[in-house]
Amino acid sequence: MGDPGVVLRLNQRAVTHEVYLHFDNCVGSGSDDGTTQRMLTKGTCAPLFERPVVAWGYNSAVANVCGRS
Repeated sequence: MGDPGVVLRLNQRAVTHEVYLHFDNCVGSGSDDGTTQRMLTKGTCAPLFERPVVAWGYNSAVANVCGRS
């Protein structure tokens, strides 16, 4: 997986899980929860870039997957 990304911290009661989302290039972009790596899909990517999050630039391949231009 690539370097730039987003760390999601998911809290459920007293347990916190982290999911790393990498989206810096067209190869290796996806999510990693420490156990399973998954490729990005529009369903997993697009909701992360809705307001209030602002991304100033996207790799074109990632923009196509995430539904951004």
